[in-house]
Amino acid sequence: YAGVMMATDTLEKEGCRVNLHIYDADSESDTLKVKRVLKKSEMAQMDLIIGPVFARSFTIASRFAAQHNIPIVNPLSRRSAIIDNNPTVYKIYPGEGAIANALATYILKHQPEANIIVVRNTVAENELMVNAFADSVKGHSVASLHYAEVIYQNDGFAAVNKAMDGKRKNIIILFSNNRSLVPSFVSKLNAYARTSDIMLFGIPGWEDIEIETEFLLALDYHQVVPSAIDYNERATRNFILKFREKYGVQPLAEKAAYLGYDITMYFMNALKLFGKDFRDCLTGFNHPGIESDFMFRKPDAAGGFENTSAGIMHFDDYRWVEDK
Repeated sequence: YAGVMMATDTLEKEGCRVNLHIYDADSESDTLKVKRVLKKSEMAQMDLIIGPVFARSFTIASRFAAQHNIPIVNPLSRRSAIIDNNPTVYKIYPGEGAIANALATYILKHQPEANIIVVRNTVAENELMVNAFADSVKGHSVASLHYAEVIYQNDGFAAVNKAMDGKRKNIIILFSNNRSLVPSFVSKLNAYARTSDIMLFGIPGWEDIEIETEFLLALDYHQVVPSAIDYNERATRNFILKFREKYGVQPLAEKAAYLGYDITMYFMNALKLFGKDFRDCLTGFNHPGIESDFMFRKPDAAGGFENTSAGIMHFDDYRWVEDK
């Protein structure tokens, strides 16, 4: 909420008049509140709806948006299914294909001669993401690049050790968010850090798993992330100062202050520049955010839009650094 209000303040100072409606209509278990709000006479005339965030409430709101041809933004959901058969939905969290492509693009750019070892616990785990990554890597004609896959449940760590190359950079990607597997795997891999050249990659979700910091440093840890905040950027510092002046507290990423600001700035500028039918103009439309960048695509003609922007963070000298 505070991020959205910060954005509307900025837009109005730039000469963009925003008629903002705010409703307390979201609940994890009760959909009555959102149904009541959607019955209000002004709702059918909206140019944009942001939220709700809970799954059941959003399903109802997105149906309403489709009936009235109103763009509706889901800020948090990771489920790609929310855009199925609804061309008015905009999913902010990047899909599995975008995450896989960010990994492949980074590795091919920075480590084109690496030995890539892809690990997942079972054949079914993150299958779409793994397949998208493999297609992206193998689709490039890098003759010197080596690629291997390990199903950890079947073959254990011995298969990872066997796949490592003593003469190359070993890029190991664990496509798992299993809270038991990830710390155990990292601990075992750390034993090889002194004798093998290893670069470990994790996927979104690892930030919520307790992993030994020293292991991450030793394994040259990188993680693909849907968004990142560079506190050295002037725009970030200015936002923090203005936020403190307005609310008397520090803006927090975990409270979605930056996300609310970025979403509002992006879509309000799209409305200002392209009008109500901005969906046909978003290809190539780039309005860099403080935390999140947006590049939307339609996976299929009948569905909505999914953000394809993801980045790579590097854990270096006890600091997170965004790698380009």
